[in-house]
Amino acid sequence: MLESRPGCALNELTQSLTDPIQVSQGFEEMSLTKDALREKIWQALTANKLARIPGAYGRIPNFVGAETAARLLAKLDVLQSADTVKCNPNSPQRHVRHAALKAGKVVCQAVPRLPKPKPFIELDPTKLEESALWSASSIRGVLKTTYQLTKREIRSLP
Repeated sequence: MLESRPGCALNELTQSLTDPIQVSQGFEEMSLTKDALREKIWQALTANKLARIPGAYGRIPNFVGAETAARLLAKLDVLQSADTVKCNPNSPQRHVRHAALKAGKVVCQAVPRLPKPKPFIELDPTKLEESALWSASSIRGVLKTTYQLTKREIRSLP
């Protein structure tokens, strides 16, 4: 478990990426595009040795502190008041999916690599046993415990 403590590389990285003044200055100075912001985050994760295997570049990276980030996300009012949560299928969001399911929220996500004609999955915690929630939140487990949806069938998200 990662602890929050002064001088921790994750704390410093998080602060530098979320501090409104630094971020706004970064946007003004660099006019960051989505790709440039991704590159900056990948570089920071790699330089601070926070990227988990297989590394940060070219993906939604798994990182040291993903579990802590999920706990902080779960405390946000917008997530607490939601009935349905959209997540990506990537491993750093597993803890987000699990927390949402435990809180009784329906989780919608894209199927890895978006196979057609049903590229989405809906995880409904009322249709799963409590003991199956952790497994269902994994990339492999989700395909065993859910059904796939077309774009028209997916729940409307605010």
